[in-house]
Amino acid sequence: MRSTHLRKFAYLPLLALVATSAASAAPEVSTSKVNSAEYRVWSFGAEANGLLKEIKFLSGKLKIDTGILESYKSQTQLHWQTHAQRLNLAREHINEIGKRLGRLQAIRSEVAPWQQRAIEEIVPVAADLAAHTEAAIQHLNENRNRLLAPEYTDHLSSIAERSAELKESADLFLEFGDTSDKLDRMQKKLDRLQERIGLSES
Repeated sequence: MRSTHLRKFAYLPLLALVATSAASAAPEVSTSKVNSAEYRVWSFGAEANGLLKEIKFLSGKLKIDTGILESYKSQTQLHWQTHAQRLNLAREHINEIGKRLGRLQAIRSEVAPWQQRAIEEIVPVAADLAAHTEAAIQHLNENRNRLLAPEYTDHLSSIAERSAELKESADLFLEFGDTSDKLDRMQKKLDRLQERIGLSES
């Protein structure tokens, strides 16, 4: 059976993001020959899009966990282990998000401007979320009988707020990216149409 005790831990993936240079160079990606003439070209933009979609999915699960956590503030009969189980789930999702944000920072200079902005805005929210979660865990480790202490319930509120912000940011940036792609495709269609019209008139 899984232990409900909250081990002290560090949010290494997220905390490392704060110290990482936003302009860090992307790692080399090897290319492989295809039919001895073509080369497979890695799309950092597509990779970033995939990572943002994973963050959106994970932040959706995290939002559920943190919403339940916040509801615990008014449930005085709950055992501290119930809090521990939910905080452990939140911690796992936060660290998974942190891994993806770490990769996004590594390829930041290779992606579209809207993706760069997404990274810049999401990373601080995720780091703040991690800090509040770590503080809540520390409180629970040291004060298991003080589940209604303001310093603890304030952390639960902040965790819920930041997780909601994280999901909303991922949603909005991905929607913006989809809209930008559609506009680009429409512009190319218009350009081809105008070219055909020009040829027919000449």
